[in-house]
Amino acid sequence: MSINDDILSRELKNRALLSLYEKKLDNDLTKVMSSHKKRLVASTLKNGNKSVNVLNRALTIETRKTYRKIYRNGIIELKALANTSSKFHNNTLKESLGKVYRSKVYTGLKVNDLIINSAGTYSQQIASISLSQQRRIKDVVKKGMTENLAVNKIAKNVGDSIDLPSAQLKTLSRTAITETSSDISNATYKLNEDVLDGYQYVATLDSRTSLICGRLDGKVFRLDDKRGVRPPQHFNCRSTTVPIVKSYEDISNTDSSRISKRRLKRLSGGKRASFNGQVASETNFEQFLSRQDDTFKLAILGNKRRVEIFNTGKLKFTQFSTKTGQLVSVGRLEELLNGVKTKTVVNPIVKIKTELNKKPKIDIPLFGDTNKKELKMLELAFGDKEDTYTRLIQNIPAVGMVRNAGNAYYIRRRGKRIPGTLETEYFDEINFGTPRKGSIINRQTTASHEYAHRIDYRILEDVADNDSNFKKLIEGYSTTKYSKQKAIQLKLRHPDNPNIKNNVFAPKTFSEVAGDEIAKDYTALRLNSPTRRAGSMNAVRNAERDFLKTAVNPTDNVARQKYYADLVKKQPKLPGISDEDLLYYLKETRKENYIYSPVTSEDLYKFKVKINDRMMLPTGGGNGYDLDFNTKFNDYVGAITRNEIGDGHDMSYYTDRRIIGLLDDSTGLSDSMIKESYAEYVSTMKHPDKIVRNVEIQLMKHYAPNTTKAYDTLMERLDKIYAR
Repeated sequence: MSINDDILSRELKNRALLSLYEKKLDNDLTKVMSSHKKRLVASTLKNGNKSVNVLNRALTIETRKTYRKIYRNGIIELKALANTSSKFHNNTLKESLGKVYRSKVYTGLKVNDLIINSAGTYSQQIASISLSQQRRIKDVVKKGMTENLAVNKIAKNVGDSIDLPSAQLKTLSRTAITETSSDISNATYKLNEDVLDGYQYVATLDSRTSLICGRLDGKVFRLDDKRGVRPPQHFNCRSTTVPIVKSYEDISNTDSSRISKRRLKRLSGGKRASFNGQVASETNFEQFLSRQDDTFKLAILGNKRRVEIFNTGKLKFTQFSTKTGQLVSVGRLEELLNGVKTKTVVNPIVKIKTELNKKPKIDIPLFGDTNKKELKMLELAFGDKEDTYTRLIQNIPAVGMVRNAGNAYYIRRRGKRIPGTLETEYFDEINFGTPRKGSIINRQTTASHEYAHRIDYRILEDVADNDSNFKKLIEGYSTTKYSKQKAIQLKLRHPDNPNIKNNVFAPKTFSEVAGDEIAKDYTALRLNSPTRRAGSMNAVRNAERDFLKTAVNPTDNVARQKYYADLVKKQPKLPGISDEDLLYYLKETRKENYIYSPVTSEDLYKFKVKINDRMMLPTGGGNGYDLDFNTKFNDYVGAITRNEIGDGHDMSYYTDRRIIGLLDDSTGLSDSMIKESYAEYVSTMKHPDKIVRNVEIQLMKHYAPNTTKAYDTLMERLDKIYAR
């Protein structure tokens, strides 16, 4: 047996194992959809006597939850399959080539990246089916309400509406398996092109083999051939590719450190002959089909007369279909059998089926299912390009109520208890506030701030549905032994018993995972804050005193600004921020605070003094509001320090809330301190002005390094969890 014959045999066995894997996924999907059907029926019976909007919202939430689970489980399985397939291809080369060649495996982070990149189509198709089912369910509900059907009848009709997606989802899963396997094999071939000359297309030898793949079976392509084709060529494709090892002479002449020339020379004559560089001699699809019974042939060719014509052996298998896999009519086959040259006639039924099997072009809404009022504010707050935040928004339920009047807020209203459970329904209400003329940036940052609160709550609920994802989120910030309990353990002392360390509790927002990091910054910023505040004020007074002492004319403003410009140069600089950036930031902040006086070198010096001391001075009223910093940053630091430095909300907002642990000074760290700082973090990250955004990011890292790093890390983890 040649090397290539051996590899083909191994690859076909592997493809058979993939078929078993498909059956497992099919069974899993059947269970999920069966459970989904029961929950939809139960939800319809529960909410059937309420308004149409309430019923549709409940069914939509349930549907989204199910399909998110299907997608996440699918990606987990595909990643596992990818790693297994990569190892298989590597071992195949190792065992076939022996010690002649040191093969290279495509594993680790590269495999995950490949899955993330190739999962886009899978994600889009799942989303498309989900949206299609949501529309179908709404139509069923609307029709039932119009016809005054009983609630139980509507519930039955809703349950019946999900029968079709089950089949579609199985098809998508099987196709994704083939695509993943093909991507991994392709990547492995490229890594080992030192000894590989190309690849052969091999159709799976079973009754499900399509005509498209049947035509391609046995075709050979070079690795660098842009015209080369790979599976899947259609939905439910079960074909594979097999690498073709170079001849002994070609390998001997290849300059590669992974090829052992010494071991090559020591190979026996028979072993050298096995490196013949020829395509495997295994049977092709036509030969295979000719040895099967007529029942099997009928399943492939679809017509008894076609089978009879095929059995004559006078026509090649490729003559029974077009290049696109459409069956050639019996009449045309008769003509070919008799040597008549006419144009091929396509079976219209098969053509229709082929068109239906084409992969749809799907345009997923950037922000998922939203109403017009909400969408307008989301586009303003988060832009028109997909990023971490848009993906998170796609994976949370639709807002119950959207307002644009009065003061901005986000409220997670408590609803009724779900029958038979201890869980409670929640109803989202968000108010983006009254629009103000000439304050577009304030409008943008307010919208991102309030929506960040909603993301903070709702994404945790979604992540907690998956033990693996929840564990990934909390890793390093909490002990993982509580991950299955959907609880976290912080180093903070218990709020009710100071003697108990390592408080364990169930978080209500994912930002609460960063509780210990916020506690560190709370302690650091409040430590000796009176001394640091006095130091900043004394530095400013001393600078003014020295100027008055040395100035020839103290009223000369030019000399004053030159004096302070020299002092500015002596002040340390923060990484990534120039003095010009700080001047720009001060000007923009003054606009926000309705201060229109010009920014001078003296202003910049005083600003840098405060920054270097990690201090803010109460120049705008309130406990510690500093007009040199914009509202977001005042609120960010104010939330972390409970207004010891900075200012945003009144003290009751931070003290009269749920306490998750005790701080070093025995005061409580409240959930509002955490969620407010996170909302301002998001507001900063989505600030439309690049310079202001960069300055503020560096300021956040300077004043609260632990909190900022924790939020950065949590967002990176969520980005990986929800990557498409």
